Amino acid sequence: MVGKTRRQAIKTFLLGGLAGASATTADIRRVRASTDAPGGRDALAGASASASTGKAGGLLDSDTLRLARNGAARDVKVRQVAAYVQEQPFPDPVGPRYLKTLSDILAGEEVSLARFVDPRQFAAIQQGTSTYDCGRDLAAAFASGARGFYLPRGIWRFTGDLTTPTGSNLRGDGGGEYRVISEASSAATVLERQDVGRPWSPSSSSAPPAVLSLGVSANVEHLQVRPKHYERVIYYLANYPANAENTPVGIRFEKSGGARHCTAIGFPHAGFLLNTTSTLERCYAYMCDRGFYTHGKTDGSLINCIGMFCHTAGADLVDNFWQVIGGRWEWNARHGIILGAESLIAGAVFDRNGFAGVHMKSGNWGKVVSGNYFSRNGCAGNGSLGRWKFSKPSHPSYLEVPAGQSCHIQIDYQQGATIVGNRFRPGRDDEDDGCDGPQFVYGSSTASGSTPLDGIAIHGNFGDRAGDSIVGFNKAYPGGGSFAGGKDVNLVRSLNLGVGFERGGVASALHCGDQVTSPKTARIAVNVLRGSSGRVVVRAATEAHAQLAEILFATDASDAGYKTVVNNLIGNAVKSAVLGANSADDRHNRIDIVLSEPCFVSYSVFST
Repeated sequence: MVGKTRRQAIKTFLLGGLAGASATTADIRRVRASTDAPGGRDALAGASASASTGKAGGLLDSDTLRLARNGAARDVKVRQVAAYVQEQPFPDPVGPRYLKTLSDILAGEEVSLARFVDPRQFAAIQQGTSTYDCGRDLAAAFASGARGFYLPRGIWRFTGDLTTPTGSNLRGDGGGEYRVISEASSAATVLERQDVGRPWSPSSSSAPPAVLSLGVSANVEHLQVRPKHYERVIYYLANYPANAENTPVGIRFEKSGGARHCTAIGFPHAGFLLNTTSTLERCYAYMCDRGFYTHGKTDGSLINCIGMFCHTAGADLVDNFWQVIGGRWEWNARHGIILGAESLIAGAVFDRNGFAGVHMKSGNWGKVVSGNYFSRNGCAGNGSLGRWKFSKPSHPSYLEVPAGQSCHIQIDYQQGATIVGNRFRPGRDDEDDGCDGPQFVYGSSTASGSTPLDGIAIHGNFGDRAGDSIVGFNKAYPGGGSFAGGKDVNLVRSLNLGVGFERGGVASALHCGDQVTSPKTARIAVNVLRGSSGRVVVRAATEAHAQLAEILFATDASDAGYKTVVNNLIGNAVKSAVLGANSADDRHNRIDIVLSEPCFVSYSVFST
């Protein structure tokens, strides 16, 4: 027999009005039929007999049905249905499911998207074996009027665009996160788009197709998004594979959108395409061209997120006022993070990225990089090996590093930037193989003397001093260590000196230098920063007595005309003190001090 079942008729009648649909006379008759409802006569029809009570009893009489069929009376119908659902016990096994959905929508409750999908498909979806295209079902749910959505465990395969409503929240059962980057057993809820979407290119002014697009002020949490052929994007690739036929973007944000505990895998444009004031917490992007990307959008935050195995960057934040707090940015083919203007990175880990861990984008000023750990970056390719021991010039994981960019931090044209309190170390891969990187702590793509710095400060970092296992700056920036100063277009020695206040016009902070205790000796050598003046306090002791001396030292603006003055304050410990250049360390001058007799010596250096 051809025609609608009673279940279909109830669904059409109760839910159809939300979209302005009309119930046919046949639909109404099926709803009122009593043959398959427990208790004899139809409970819905029976309820209409109580119209005189003044409640929702007249819901299904003929006049109200005609009213409900009129699109203009949609709100009346919805209110009547909701009131009836809340006041009547329902013995019918079919009607309550749809009535509860209506009631939850009206009450602002979270609604399971499984209610909108053919129940016969749900078991296979949960097992990850379904080939059913649930795109139209999910799109209908997002258009139902609900604002809270729950997407249960499973792999939800679909075609077409999905956009969540303004101000809504979508929640899954888990996105897989860091444990396993592609297994469904780990990623409990997966949205997997099966088509590429409409034609689009990065040069287009239109928004790219995405697996999931969020409405304004909408949020999503605890799910994974991936394209159909995500498995074609192998973790070690230096470039996104051509002809992968994948949707460009994982999750695309509108203004003020947010995400928590979501994972994006294998997208050719971006895992997360950010917008103004996007806020993401503990989200993961793997094997995308850019894990997190914003272009022309500002004022967002990435909190404890991870970008790994990406091609251009773990995160490309080329615009203003972005904050990156914590997280891990590791094993990306090129950059860990590309940082825009007036932006901040604090407390993050940058490990084994092919180029710089952080690229301070040229011309984008006012960056702060503080309290981070940089390890083994600048290792994409040194001519023979890359990130892994198998990364050789003929392998798709190998990528030649441009001159000056094998570094932890790339500094090009900068103004008003601060690099403070970071830790740097070099090294090979996890098996102590592959390229040994980086070549420099601070690198640049510009020639020596061509990069103006205005108000940049590099201070208090561990592992960037001359004499460390990796040199401080590339060939444009010899030396390393602390730098405080203003505009300097020369760079021949300002960064190298540790303090460049004469050239920059900004006074350096008081420097408490070496504080050393030595065994019994008649001669000591004390390092002091080049281009600086100050004093050395010497405490000398023998078995019989203690002595105290002060040595004042000074240089002129060209770091020449060395002068010292010896003041023996208690006793006559110091016989002579001579200041000169330190040929073994281009950051320091050296004071050679001769004592009157062998002593146990301790000293402190104070300079400005």
